[in-house]
Amino acid sequence: ESNAACYYLAEAHPELWPRTWERWMTRHHRTLTALATGTLMIAAAHPAAAQDIEAAGATETAGNDDIIVTASRRPQTLQEVPISVGVVTGAAIEQQGQRLFTDLQSSVPNLQIDNTNGNYAITIRGLGSGANNLAFEQSVGLFVDGVYSSRARSLQVPFLDVERIEVVRGPQGALFGKNTNAGAISMVTRRPTRDFEAEFRAGTELAQGGMNFSGFLSGPISDTLSLRVSGGAGQADGYIENRLTGFDDNGSKYRSGRAQLLWEPSDDFEVLLKVEGFRNEINGSNAVYNNIGNANCNLCNIVRNASGGAAAQDKPGFWRFSRGFPKEYDVTKSRTGAMTMNWTPGDW
Repeated sequence: ESNAACYYLAEAHPELWPRTWERWMTRHHRTLTALATGTLMIAAAHPAAAQDIEAAGATETAGNDDIIVTASRRPQTLQEVPISVGVVTGAAIEQQGQRLFTDLQSSVPNLQIDNTNGNYAITIRGLGSGANNLAFEQSVGLFVDGVYSSRARSLQVPFLDVERIEVVRGPQGALFGKNTNAGAISMVTRRPTRDFEAEFRAGTELAQGGMNFSGFLSGPISDTLSLRVSGGAGQADGYIENRLTGFDDNGSKYRSGRAQLLWEPSDDFEVLLKVEGFRNEINGSNAVYNNIGNANCNLCNIVRNASGGAAAQDKPGFWRFSRGFPKEYDVTKSRTGAMTMNWTPGDW
């Protein structure tokens, strides 16, 4: 109607046209401003969209920077997985010097792993079974190459030839099964390769003392068979001074090994056989009684003072005053065998 009125006045009364146009512009100033701004935004958005498509195509073409995970039971990039997943690659573990399972929490938000006497207490987003009763089923499920591990104690050995570790947050009963109310941790080890690979690593602990060795050998042994052998050994000296025995408690010695045989008779079928084992020995205990009872409890004060008291947590470490009969120790042994068969029947 406004446009029609303008055209009519312009033809019938030319002398009134400037004043009518000024009034129309004043009345529709906000509408025109919004339309102009929207047009500029659309014009600016088209090149950006083209750049996003080009960048996505470049990433897909390169494919080297994508992190592939199997948290949803199929290979997907980390951005495609519709669940909350934290991933630590094997290369990052080696570069950051993460040796123990407890070191994983420094790289994954919302994950906490406490090393208690006898077991790990794992929580995700503050949820977990705790460590009060070692017989409790864990709320954070542990999986190594898809095989369920019923106790966190089985991962007390240092990392060995790891491809990646996936930490899936939240209940995962649909994907991983029971005992995953708080989440799941899936460790994927490196598979045999068709190209020859070998590596040897050696390290030492300067602050507390200790050393570690690890290595692997991988390559083809025939047209359809590939073999990978990995091994590691080391020790970590104790960091709790026992002023009664004169030794440093909570030191550890470990050795581990893994052998994998991959058979690929065709492009759509493969069989992977894996055998592994480890032994971890911890000398002494890490129990220091310094927060029991109150100041009015005489017996508590005796135990607390004999175990180091408030000074027990002064750097560089703890000290305690204890002798166990029999001698305090903790030994974990594990033997695992697994066979995985993958078949791709056409388009299924």
